[in-house]
Amino acid sequence: MGQTWAEIRRFWQESRLEVIVMVEGIDAVTSDTTQARHSYCVDDLQWNMELGPCVRPDDEGRPVVDFEHFHDVIPAAQIVVES
Repeated sequence: MGQTWAEIRRFWQESRLEVIVMVEGIDAVTSDTTQARHSYCVDDLQWNMELGPCVRPDDEGRPVVDFEHFHDVIPAAQIVVES
């Protein structure tokens, strides 16, 4: 039997867990490496939420990150896959 969101959150709080996220990419224009690092504790998380879509194809079908929607979160039950 799986745990509930409340049980998982309580475990994180009692354990004082921390998640460290690192993202690395290469700038297409300058070929410079770009890095971002952030730490998340239990109070930083939005439970039962998902990141909203922020990558869309351009006119030629190449993926482009839409930074206006980069931090969007939506309830997990409302995720819709666009074709």
